[in-house]
Amino acid sequence: MIESERVKERITEDIVCWCERTGIKSCLRDYDIPDLVSTILDEFYHVRLSCGHLVKETSKGLNLAFKDMVYDGGESVEGEVHGIYCIDCAKKYKKELGAWEV
Repeated sequence: MIESERVKERITEDIVCWCERTGIKSCLRDYDIPDLVSTILDEFYHVRLSCGHLVKETSKGLNLAFKDMVYDGGESVEGEVHGIYCIDCAKKYKKELGAWEV
């Protein structure tokens, strides 16, 4: 699991625990805690990779390409998708989609 996901889980657990202890949890909307956690993470992890995961710098990811359907002028054609993906997602895409490093 990538670092930002572990941090996200820990921060979420801490905030939920604090909200329950203070009695404020019942006043919150379903998205309040996730939004707060996202705001906190954005302060420390400035790069969102193509897979959606947050990292501190692009060197923490792999530049991959794979064949997929892409939109070209409103129609769907076969093409290559390029992006920088976290190590976990890169392994998954190499196995499932036949992705390769660029």
